[in-house]
Amino acid sequence: MSNEIIGAGEITTKNILKTLYPTAVVHGQVPLKSLVRQQYISSLNERQQKETIDLVVEIKGQSPIAVRVQDRHHLTGRISSLDKVQERELKLSGLKVVDIWYYEAPQTFKDKHDKISESEIKKILRLSGVKV
Repeated sequence: MSNEIIGAGEITTKNILKTLYPTAVVHGQVPLKSLVRQQYISSLNERQQKETIDLVVEIKGQSPIAVRVQDRHHLTGRISSLDKVQERELKLSGLKVVDIWYYEAPQTFKDKHDKISESEIKKILRLSGVKV
């Protein structure tokens, strides 16, 4: 697993997750195929098999959380369809999936770690059914 951060909001999101879950391990840019169950890998196309999940949070005693930091290009038809497949495969593989959308977390996407961005991430986690 790489710790490379490649998109807007990822560094701030990762730092906030580390603050919220101090005993958790937070990985960056985790290959999708390393997260989905073997039986689902064959349903992924070649492009999807090369995809990575922005952040994965491992908290002892809980299901891993796949955190996808989503900018506006994830709203386009093709990418949105691929994201839905990705989400389904992750959930079927036992992960919780949380999407941090640019329009729901504007302060986070400015890469500002403050009370506002923390509040944005906490709200999104709660709405996704993740304990904060």
